[in-house]
Amino acid sequence: MDTTFDVRVWQIERGSGKLRESYGVRWAVAGRRHRKTFQTFALADGFRAELVTATHAGEPFNMSSGLPERHEPRASTVGWYDFAVQFADAQWPRVSANHRKNTARTLMIVTTALLDRDPPAVPSRQVRTALSDWAFKYQPPRRGPG
Repeated sequence: MDTTFDVRVWQIERGSGKLRESYGVRWAVAGRRHRKTFQTFALADGFRAELVTATHAGEPFNMSSGLPERHEPRASTVGWYDFAVQFADAQWPRVSANHRKNTARTLMIVTTALLDRDPPAVPSRQVRTALSDWAFKYQPPRRGPG
């Protein structure tokens, strides 16, 4: 990732549109200009303050996005399967049986699409059945240890 400390932040610009006013923050990173627009002055001022604070703290800025490194998106610590199981568990008490069945089917389709290859020595139909009927459909206490 290319980073730099060459950052300039300008004052907030006030713009008037057809429906409402907007406030734009302009800054440049290594000569490349960036702009972000906000609906209120307070939001624009807060974002500008974060940029100025990052420059004063000596944080490197990403040259492509124009944002400080701490604003860059980070990879999640939860894997897809764990996330999908937690999602199904959270839905369980609030939805009907038919909705649970459809959610399990959808999560099964997405999960199998995300697999880069089929598990060895297991037919893909068994994988789909295990995902839809066991991993995503049953209430957590019925699922058992796993």
